[in-house]
Amino acid sequence: LMKTHISLDDILDLQLVQGIQNDFAVNLETDLIILDETGQALTEISPADGGSKGRTHTEENFWLTEAAAELLEKNRLELKPGWVSLKGDSVTAAVPILFEEQYFGSLVALWNNRNVENDQSLKGGPGREIESRLRCLAALNDSFMRMLHKNRHLQQTIRRLRANNKNLQAYVDAGETPMDVCDYETGDIEMVNQAFCKQIGLDSNMLIGEKCWKVNGNSEDGFCSFCPRYSIGGDVACSSGVHLLEYYNEKLGKWLKCMYKIVRRHGGKLGHMFTQVDVTQVHQLKDNLIKAAYFDRHTGLPNCQKLGLDLKEH
Repeated sequence: LMKTHISLDDILDLQLVQGIQNDFAVNLETDLIILDETGQALTEISPADGGSKGRTHTEENFWLTEAAAELLEKNRLELKPGWVSLKGDSVTAAVPILFEEQYFGSLVALWNNRNVENDQSLKGGPGREIESRLRCLAALNDSFMRMLHKNRHLQQTIRRLRANNKNLQAYVDAGETPMDVCDYETGDIEMVNQAFCKQIGLDSNMLIGEKCWKVNGNSEDGFCSFCPRYSIGGDVACSSGVHLLEYYNEKLGKWLKCMYKIVRRHGGKLGHMFTQVDVTQVHQLKDNLIKAAYFDRHTGLPNCQKLGLDLKEH
């Protein structure tokens, strides 16, 4: 499984889009904003009145209400425009932004439904005003899509990046030892193989998106103290080699020997690839050899060799 990082800010000129959105909001008398696939705002809110004082229906962060969140989730799953009534005569609508059959976010609008008494929009079905506004929002969305489709180089880049991701995922899947790939900056797990899932004891769906330090580390609130990224520091671009480390995983109760390598993924973003080998038996054998050499096997007390070693050290 893989988590995509291609987002609207990768494929749209947001500064140009903001200007178009601002003009459209004034002409349609509708507050507008664009959200990405995670619900985060990509553009600033475009007020229906162009930002003048005396606004009557704009609600700050209107897309964060519970009703709007349900609308966006439905928007994402069904890939169809939708609307929901809010307080009084306010209406929120959302149109999905699709590119190459992939959902990238939503164009979200808020306006006053002027003809509440005559319009059926708040009585179970879209009325004339809502239908009209949905058509206008769809037209605005189509203009954004035309901007994308004109950029052939962009389409080729997306296809190439997807192919690179697919090849990297195939490499991870083919590994017989536990392997995972995480985002270098955030630590979010993006790829895992079956061997890794078996070692952790969780399905891949439960691992993708989790923090690496919470899954295969000993930390709960940040990168582990032994993580090679600390020794690499700011010289990431030059760090093309393999880093080796060995640590005791408290969650698994095992000693792990890890091979750590920085990989450059789609869009030039960096990730760290971990390949893990269970060396618990090696440590147990080492402990047994130390006990056999320095402790009496009947009493468990230190022997003469241990006493001599302690005297030399002090």
